Amino acid sequence: MSKETKKNVEVTEAKEEKVLTKYDRKMQRRKAEEKKEARTRKIFKITSITVLVVALVSLVIATVFNVNRIYKEYIKIDGESISQIEFDMYYSLTKNSIVSQTLYGDMTYLDYFVSYLGYDTTKSDKVQDYSDKNSWFDYFGTSTLATIKEYKALNKLADEHGFEYADADKDYEEFIHELEHEAEHAEKSVGAYYKDLFGKHATKSNTESFVKEYLRAVAYEEHLYEHEKATDDEVKKYYEEHKDDYDCVEYHSVFVRAEEKNDTALAEAKKKADELLKEATSVEALIEGCVDYVAKDDVETYKKEDATLMKDIYKGSLSTTESDWLFNKDRKKDDKTVLEDKTNYQYQVVYFVEREYDKDNDESIRATLYNEYYTELLKPLTEKMEVEDKHNRITVME
Repeated sequence: MSKETKKNVEVTEAKEEKVLTKYDRKMQRRKAEEKKEARTRKIFKITSITVLVVALVSLVIATVFNVNRIYKEYIKIDGESISQIEFDMYYSLTKNSIVSQTLYGDMTYLDYFVSYLGYDTTKSDKVQDYSDKNSWFDYFGTSTLATIKEYKALNKLADEHGFEYADADKDYEEFIHELEHEAEHAEKSVGAYYKDLFGKHATKSNTESFVKEYLRAVAYEEHLYEHEKATDDEVKKYYEEHKDDYDCVEYHSVFVRAEEKNDTALAEAKKKADELLKEATSVEALIEGCVDYVAKDDVETYKKEDATLMKDIYKGSLSTTESDWLFNKDRKKDDKTVLEDKTNYQYQVVYFVEREYDKDNDESIRATLYNEYYTELLKPLTEKMEVEDKHNRITVME
């Protein structure tokens, strides 16, 4: 047997004779576990890094998305990106303009919204229902879109017509001064007041360009008014065509009510009204005799001075029956009549004094004519401006 063969045989026999002890098996298991643990640690490390990367990427995406929305693109109008800062500024301007308008008497639209529509000034517009389909944010937001279009159109026209805004710096300084004054009055910092006024992301610096653009549009609109307002002849012509809308009447009125709500009592009221009309040979006679014909509950009322006098009354505030008679083109001083109101079981004795026009309404007519011009001027521009709202931030109301 050669040495090499003998060596191989010895190695083989040695392997066959090797017996694994309990210790050997324990060490083998430990090595296998250490190997598995090392592999697990490696996998966990890779997985943790992957999760961390995903989290960081998500955070970056969210941050970029928010920054983009706030500072660059909230929506698009006419292909131009509108940031949330700019939108919020116009939202505030639009909302304040709406709610501060007078609806009736001393009642503003805000009073009406709060008292009759349940609007809550302490809550976000987005969480309050304006209707079954829309929030208050949609309501004000829809108007805001129209406002932005309007001012973008004004600035386009200003560019096209070479408008020179000489008072740009002065107007902006006055705007800031007024805002600072209001902030002081409200006992707030200017920074806090900016956020209250224009939204939580607003600052003096990041709204400056938008405010200046807005002020330029306002200045151009004022320029248009001065150059395009109606002449005196145009005002006169418009008035002649719409007299009933601007004239007011003065007359005396006495209501003769039925004592009960039935036909018999109504017929008796008609008889009294006719008798009063016959006796009313003058305003004085009407006033002196009216208490003898009115319902018992009304006697004390008609004893008061000027209880029968109706002065500066416009057509829009009258019933159809009243307006048809009082605003008849043939009506003349001292005309009188009895008007029937069966719905309310009463008759009305009316004594006509005069119809007149208040010259102060010239400016109202001038404004009306300018508004018609202004609307027609901007309409072709604003109608072409499309709103891109990829994230459905505003549900536009019809």
